[in-house]
Amino acid sequence: MLFSLLLFLSAMADVVGLASLIPLFSSLLQPEFLFAHPFFGRLLEMLHIENEKELVWLFLGITPAIFILKNLVTFVINRLALKWVFGISQQLSAHIVKHFYNLGYEYLLYQNTFKANFQIIMLPVQFTTITLRAVMGIISETSVLVVVLVLTATFNLKLLLILLAFSLPVALIFSRWGSKKLELIGQTRNEYAPKNAEWLHKILDSYAEFKLYGAEQAFINEYLHIQQKLNAMRFKKFGTQLYPKRIFETIAVMAFCSIGVYFFLTDKTVESFLITAAWFGVIAYRLNPALIQLVQSNLDIADSANTIHLLHEHITNSKKEILPPKMIKMAQQLELQNLSFEFDEKPIFSGVSLLLKKGDRVAISGESGVGKSTLGKTLIGLLKAKSGRILVDDVELEFGQKQLASVGYLPAQISLLNTGIYENVALTLNLNNEQKERVEYCLQLSALREFIGNNKQIGLNGKFVSSGQQQRIGLARALYFNPEILVLDEFTANLDTETEAEILENLKSAANSLSLSIIVFTHRKAVLELATKHYELTQTGLVQR
Repeated sequence: MLFSLLLFLSAMADVVGLASLIPLFSSLLQPEFLFAHPFFGRLLEMLHIENEKELVWLFLGITPAIFILKNLVTFVINRLALKWVFGISQQLSAHIVKHFYNLGYEYLLYQNTFKANFQIIMLPVQFTTITLRAVMGIISETSVLVVVLVLTATFNLKLLLILLAFSLPVALIFSRWGSKKLELIGQTRNEYAPKNAEWLHKILDSYAEFKLYGAEQAFINEYLHIQQKLNAMRFKKFGTQLYPKRIFETIAVMAFCSIGVYFFLTDKTVESFLITAAWFGVIAYRLNPALIQLVQSNLDIADSANTIHLLHEHITNSKKEILPPKMIKMAQQLELQNLSFEFDEKPIFSGVSLLLKKGDRVAISGESGVGKSTLGKTLIGLLKAKSGRILVDDVELEFGQKQLASVGYLPAQISLLNTGIYENVALTLNLNNEQKERVEYCLQLSALREFIGNNKQIGLNGKFVSSGQQQRIGLARALYFNPEILVLDEFTANLDTETEAEILENLKSAANSLSLSIIVFTHRKAVLELATKHYELTQTGLVQR
């Protein structure tokens, strides 16, 4: 309500500025009218204005002052409106991020994350810069239009009818035609833009392989193919937006000429025509942009139809109350009972049963693709098993409702931040001394002594550290949060023999002193020495070795 009032005040300031031109033109074309007018005549008498020259000087001084004041008022109001608009954008971003997180790990794992990235980043921007701006334009320009039309009707009803006869049908027809066209364009843009970003990422991220094998052109061509479709949509959009200004300019000229024909056919004087022409010029100065803005705003809202639909879906789902799962600590044992998992109705593994007592160190090997990583993610609650049960001290875990607490997890691919090593381990910024000491202890266990006291920046995706150091940073992170169960997925794959041996010895020592339970998924024989139990995962379950 307050926002609409601000826009109305801004529009009225424009009208006041417009209205201030009328006395100026009247003083130039028909000064005796103002001296004879009951209100203006008394006002001029109070100001001791006695002749036409003084009258013109008066309005030449007042008119710029009114316009300066008008523009200052509209500037302040528009700044307040912009602040409100970008506050809305911030709220929308929060809703969309929350919605995607509410969808869970399984959704993000199997869906195109470029689609999520595009919607999180671009939907709030599109809504605020296109949709809200269009709504603001409609509120503001409708206010101006109504006031201008009322003033025109008061001055000359026939002039108003001529303007409406020329402008209104064209505005309605053009808005209806353009809206359907731009609604389809907006939907197509939101479909292809994430694909465009995905292919560009592939081209840049895989530079070494593409260049080495001469494969870059095929992928660049695919990117350009999608880019061409996007550009075709943009061309249609901006092409459609070119028409309103040109059409309404032509209509204004035709209306002006029609008024002239009317005056001369009815034997009106040239002087009366000039006064009406001055009125027409002042009105067209503001009426024409108002009509153009209204049509353009209507087209922008049509272009945003798909954006509005997606935002409504995100906001509705983000407001659904999703209670955090109850975290269950393991006091004695963890048991898997006949677990099975499917992806796209294709079985990955089945019949997995395992008993892990506190302090046990279990190694699980198996052929590539048999589902070791999937089993690990199911165990820690990221993925939901098709069937079977996970029990913690006889309490059954329920996906999304009851989850295993105090777990340290090191996936095969570690996600790294473009910050220092300390921040990557603790997953926080601005560490205090106690946190730094904990990080350094975990760096020691992970054979990263060279970084103790040296918070090195690791770059985007860890490009300033080796693949082996990246894995060890991930291990330090898994240990940092003081887990009771440590789940490690191929955590020594990129390590040399000496470093691997040191880390395994450190983990044995930590497991013994802290009663730490470890489940490790591995191909490497050396890692099997860490374990007190060794199983092989097959499609039909675990086989003890």
